[in-house]
Amino acid sequence: MKLIALLLLVAMLFSIWRLPTLMPVLGVLFLLLSLAISVSSILKKHKNAENPYRKILKIF
Repeated sequence: MKLIALLLLVAMLFSIWRLPTLMPVLGVLFLLLSLAISVSSILKKHKNAENPYRKILKIF
């Protein structure tokens, strides 16, 4: 996952220079990837809990 995020960041930096019209699309992709990584880490943290869904909902 970290490699994908790094490659997306490099693509964003490259697009600033060569293709500035792709920045909104890459920005949304980067935002969605960040959200997916954070939700995944929360789910992994509470995987073996007694009542994981209840604990996860308390976070939000």
